[in-house]
Amino acid sequence: MKIRQGFVSNSSTCSFMIYGVFNPEIDIHRLFQGTEGAWAKWYAQRQAKAPTYVPDTTFEDWCDNLLDDVGFEDTLWYLAKLTGEESNLVGYQTDWGLYIGRDPKHMTDDETMAEFKANTKEAIAKIVVGDFKCEWQQEEYPC
Repeated sequence: MKIRQGFVSNSSTCSFMIYGVFNPEIDIHRLFQGTEGAWAKWYAQRQAKAPTYVPDTTFEDWCDNLLDDVGFEDTLWYLAKLTGEESNLVGYQTDWGLYIGRDPKHMTDDETMAEFKANTKEAIAKIVVGDFKCEWQQEEYPC
C-alpha cells in the first residue's frame, strides 16, 4: 500500500471554448423584450404554488434583479421557459467575469464558420449594450 504524505487535493477544473464576448454590458430589458405577457402568466403560476416564497413584484423590477440574484446562465433558462425557445447562447460566470457566446458543438451541419460567427454576433447584439468584438474565448475554472 502506498501512503501519501503532504497535501493532497481532489480539486478539479472545468473548461469551455466559445465564440463570443467577455464581460459585456447586458441590457436585461432587451433580453426579455416582448415577454411581459408570458412572464405575467408564468409568475402568477409560481406565486399560486408558493405564495410565501414568491413576492409581489413588477416585470421591470424582476428584470433588474434577475442577473444579480441568479446569474446569466439561469437568466437564459428563464428566457427559454418564458418563450418556449432555446437560446443559442451560453453563458459562463466565473470569478473574474462573464463570458457569453456560442459553443461550436452547437454549429448546425449546414452552417459555415462565417455564418456561425455572424449568427453568434447577431444573437449577442440583441442583449449587449454598445460596441463589442466577438472572439474565441476559452477558460478554465474550478468546478
